[in-house]
Amino acid sequence: MPDFVVCPGCNGKKGGFGFVDGRDPKTGKRFGYSGFLPCRTCFGTGQVSAPVSEFLQEAERRLTARRESGRSLLDVATEMGVKVIELNHMYLGRSAFPDQTELSAEVLEYIKRRNNPGGAA
Repeated sequence: MPDFVVCPGCNGKKGGFGFVDGRDPKTGKRFGYSGFLPCRTCFGTGQVSAPVSEFLQEAERRLTARRESGRSLLDVATEMGVKVIELNHMYLGRSAFPDQTELSAEVLEYIKRRNNPGGAA
């Protein structure tokens, strides 16, 4: 059983207050509601496993380094040969950086779930 740490996305609060505005895909009818929304990093549990925490910390470290260097997302994405949205997903922990080739099954499952927040992993 892996060790768990406080979620870096919500600081253990499991989510926060928010407003959702959308359109029903079947009827086209608009809807909106406000209330407590689960954290998209920990999926409302208030914690993440140690391997996932390390993965997210590495993404944050790379984001901070890019910002401190003064380089734009476009500059770095072009250098890496990826689209800007793909690089953004890497910084947000929604995908791995190309050099992160040995991720645990747990981290890979987290990435999969992170990219399908409304459904099962």
